[in-house]
Amino acid sequence: MNGRLRFLVSAGPTHEPIDAVRYIANRSSGTLGLALAEVILARGHQLDLVLGPSPLKPPAAANVERVETAAQMLAALARRFPHTDVLIMAAAVADVRPKQCANGKLKKDALGDVLQLEKTPDILCELGRIRAHQIVVGFALESLGGDAALAEAARKARDHGCDLVVLNGAGSMGGTDAEEVSFVQRNGAHESLGSLPKSALALRLVEWCEREGRSRA
Repeated sequence: MNGRLRFLVSAGPTHEPIDAVRYIANRSSGTLGLALAEVILARGHQLDLVLGPSPLKPPAAANVERVETAAQMLAALARRFPHTDVLIMAAAVADVRPKQCANGKLKKDALGDVLQLEKTPDILCELGRIRAHQIVVGFALESLGGDAALAEAARKARDHGCDLVVLNGAGSMGGTDAEEVSFVQRNGAHESLGSLPKSALALRLVEWCEREGRSRA
């Protein structure tokens, strides 16, 4: 890898439709992904940004593809992944989706008491199957705390083929600050960054990727 890297970043939530107007989602705003985009471009790297439903405006210099669902996000990332140097999976992908999406809008009485769900694709695992030279960064939001959270982040790094997992608390979702962030590697090595603005976290993360890229050059 040379000094100028091609980053592939996913950002924002996904919306998994129940019908034409209702969907399953989460509280992700895409703030961190957009902060990463700003830092990556400011430091002279190339950027492909796959952005879920978010009201935030991405930087003009980014190559952006807008998506809605987890399946669409996986397809967009898979097309670009073979040609990238660094994948940062900052999106908060919905874990489940309705087994069926109704045409039009369901009447309230037709919704029933039970919604049949299925798991969405595990995007990191899917991309791991075609991984070659790429640096891969994942995220873990854990409420466990302490050593248990660090161990879970290291397990995720190993199981999902990540070089690094960014561990933080669920309270950071949708806000401007990330709470008690740690960088965790698959061997369990970790660095605690404390609580810091997402703009500062974005810079620290891009710097980590740059160092990793230089070590592989």
